[in-house]
Amino acid sequence: MAFSKLSTTPLSTAFIRGTLTLSFCPIPLTWINAHMRSCAYPSPMQNILSALSDPTRRAALAILWDGGEHCVCELMARLDASQSRMSRHMKILSQAGLVIGRRDAQWVRFRRNPDLAPEFAAVIDAVLVAERRFEREIA
Repeated sequence: MAFSKLSTTPLSTAFIRGTLTLSFCPIPLTWINAHMRSCAYPSPMQNILSALSDPTRRAALAILWDGGEHCVCELMARLDASQSRMSRHMKILSQAGLVIGRRDAQWVRFRRNPDLAPEFAAVIDAVLVAERRFEREIA
């Protein structure tokens, strides 16, 4: 592997600046640069999978996925979570587009996002079903 320019800059920086070339690499640097820039912004699927990575958020989604509207106070009680922790989790789920919230006095009521793309809803359904099945097998 031969480098045309060896420096102390990080490898990703060298790719972005176009200062690093690999003698065996058939992929043009312009394509690599464009690809690396596009990966800097998470896709909707990356946001959804990141939101699903936490067990508390998956448990909250399982409660909300029944189609009803649930108050944060109910989610706090059922998941044994503090108000600040539950609010932080619900913010992440909202930012991923999985749930929507409605203010009701001092509480916020959340429900499943009815405008969620069917492909994303199918991913969430599959994750929730797999988790329930796994929990039954362990019990």
